[in-house]
Amino acid sequence: MRSLVVFGTLIILVWLSSVALLYAIDTLIIAIVRESWARTVLGLAVFAFWAFGWYLAMIKLSRKLISSWARRANERT
Repeated sequence: MRSLVVFGTLIILVWLSSVALLYAIDTLIIAIVRESWARTVLGLAVFAFWAFGWYLAMIKLSRKLISSWARRANERT
């Protein structure tokens, strides 16, 4: 049950951060940068950093969860 809650929370966080990325950051990029090609490059770079950040966060969280579950399994035996 706890795994389902953690997974659901992660899905909601990824969705909310993607909405923030699309609206807040994209609006800022459009307001500052005038050239279309520069907006595209900057937008893709921001998206790449966002995706890489979530990738690193998922790896770190999964390691913590797996070690926590392994520790609990060792305590039961």
